Amino acid sequence: MKFAMINSMESTNTIQHDNRLQSALQTMSGLELRTMAGMIVRQWRLILAVTALILLMAIGLLSQLHYRYTAEALLTIEEREAQLVGQTDAAIAGVTLNNRVDTEVEILGSSSVALGVIDRLALWRDAEFGFSGLSRLDMLKGIIGLQVASNSEIQAIRLNELPADTQAQLVKKLGLALKISRRGLTSVISIQATSKDPQKSADVANAVAASYLNVQINAKAQTAQSAADFLSERVDELAKNIQGVDAKIENFILLQSDAIGTPEARAELGRMRDQIKALTSTQASFSTELAQLQNIRDNPGTKIIGNVSAELRALAETRAALAKKSAAGVVPPDFDAQLKGIDDQLRDAASLRVASIKDELDKSDRAKQDMGKQLQDLFARQQIPNEVAVNLYRLQREAESSRKLYESYSTRLGEVQQQVSLALPNSRIVAPAIVPYDPSYPPSWVILTLGTFLGLGLGSAAGIAREHLVGGFASPAQIEAVTGLTVIATVPGYDAKNPQDAILEMPFSGFSESIRRLRIGIENTIGSLATKVIVITSTEPGEGKSTLAISVARTFASSGRSTLLIDSDFRHPSVAKLIGFSSPSNLIEMLPGINHHFDLSAKVETEVSSGLCALTTTATFKQASDVLVGSAQYADLIASAREQFEFIVVDCPPIGYVVDAKIVSRSADLVIYIVKQNSTSQQDAVAGLRQMIGQTNHPPLAIVLNNVRDILGGYYYRNSRYNNYYKSES
Repeated sequence: MKFAMINSMESTNTIQHDNRLQSALQTMSGLELRTMAGMIVRQWRLILAVTALILLMAIGLLSQLHYRYTAEALLTIEEREAQLVGQTDAAIAGVTLNNRVDTEVEILGSSSVALGVIDRLALWRDAEFGFSGLSRLDMLKGIIGLQVASNSEIQAIRLNELPADTQAQLVKKLGLALKISRRGLTSVISIQATSKDPQKSADVANAVAASYLNVQINAKAQTAQSAADFLSERVDELAKNIQGVDAKIENFILLQSDAIGTPEARAELGRMRDQIKALTSTQASFSTELAQLQNIRDNPGTKIIGNVSAELRALAETRAALAKKSAAGVVPPDFDAQLKGIDDQLRDAASLRVASIKDELDKSDRAKQDMGKQLQDLFARQQIPNEVAVNLYRLQREAESSRKLYESYSTRLGEVQQQVSLALPNSRIVAPAIVPYDPSYPPSWVILTLGTFLGLGLGSAAGIAREHLVGGFASPAQIEAVTGLTVIATVPGYDAKNPQDAILEMPFSGFSESIRRLRIGIENTIGSLATKVIVITSTEPGEGKSTLAISVARTFASSGRSTLLIDSDFRHPSVAKLIGFSSPSNLIEMLPGINHHFDLSAKVETEVSSGLCALTTTATFKQASDVLVGSAQYADLIASAREQFEFIVVDCPPIGYVVDAKIVSRSADLVIYIVKQNSTSQQDAVAGLRQMIGQTNHPPLAIVLNNVRDILGGYYYRNSRYNNYYKSES
């Protein structure tokens, strides 16, 4: 039980520790975001300028780029598989649709398809894809005296006349403008062509699709033609084989006819044998005439050898006579027309006779086949020995098998011949390319978007660099980290015309509250000294030094402390004007008569509302201000003031311009260094602080961050939840 309680306590402590750690991390994250947001608000002009510059550069880049247009054509691969010679095409047998589509994508990117596109569109003459003129290499060749092709020569040549390396260059150049890919896992293939001309991009994409289909059709036609040639040779072989087997049967029967059957049967067999011989002789005569006629039909000028019709012989003699006159130099005016007319008549007459002879040959073949069947039937009805019957049956079965195979191959040959003339691709165009309207390159919105983000990033980096390296201090922590000095107060800006009057007119404002905090910080820093001399300075003008000097002095005076405000900015005095004294005193005129125990009561002016006493001055350009504040009289002034007042506030000029504040600080108990938020550069502020602490036995130095704004651009009042406490009473 004891161990369980201990474990429970340890678990509770761990959970509480984790919760505190998580809360601290969240707080730190919030502070970092708040700091970053404040930086953006303070440096928005710089960020906007850098972003605008980057965008202008991006727009300039876009103006220099050439627009390109991309057109797209879509193909689909069909599931159909062609069959040739009764077998599945070996190229697609056992191949899945995915593999087929991938294969077709590779074929689309092949050089054969590219060359078809180049030939179809004459791209070797095109300025973008071909030869627009002489290249730099051609120019160099011309300079050293080598011969180069001119534009006119390039325009005159054809694709097949170009060298192989030039064709390869054209194919490579076209390939760079093409993108061929499969649409996901579908059977659709995308063909994208890019060109400077939108119309040309569509033409190229459609030409690729058309060239691919032509390549596929030609490949199928060639495959079908090869199959047809093979089948044709096989059919011829089978026909000769059938004729040979029939001849064997006839010869076998004729050899056996004298030894079997009755005298009447032998006589009938002899008559059939004579008829078969007559048909064979007639077929030989027809075949000889057919070869002669086919030769005349294909070449009308062929010399006639053998028996032909009287009409053909007369036409041939007329043509020969006309050719003889031409050879002798006697050429009729219409020689070509007469010659063409005779040739046409010869072709027509030969074609008619060829058709007639083919019909006669077919009739003769059928008659011969019938005669052979009759011969075999008559022979079969006779009483023949078993050995003769077996041999005859074997020959008949061989003839029957050859005829069946012949019919099968003849049928396939007819189908393949149809495929040769009607070759169809396995692909089709589902969406031809249309002329694109919008350019595909350059991607304007992408470049502008990236330019915007790049500009914002570089602008933010410049803002951070400016804020941390050049553009001043943004927070008390930053000041303390850079300088090592303590920031005793942060003072918000005050939007009224006279912020130094806020301590009197708006005592409940955030500005007045920060001045009271500053007063407490001064008291805590100085300690228990009876009389306290406080020097207030800054790096450069405009940081609110005089305003804070008056406000701090009024705060001490309003709290019942005897307080003297001395305006020691002899170059640009402003205390009298800011307080509103109508007849200000002149410290410069007063200095010569001041001694160690000088009575200041008759010389100072007193503010009725706060009880603040002030020694003011007017600008001087005749005497050096550092001589005045370094004189013995000025030291006696400070000593006399210590005897007569509890607090002496000295408004000194900026240390970044003159050394007066450094001299006066020798007599001070505390130096308040004013730093305006995000104003004075860090380098100048650090240089001014080095001057103040660079002397021997220098007084304590504290920093006040002035004119502080919150992340929304308003003035900072430490916490927005307490804004109601800083509103003035109605």
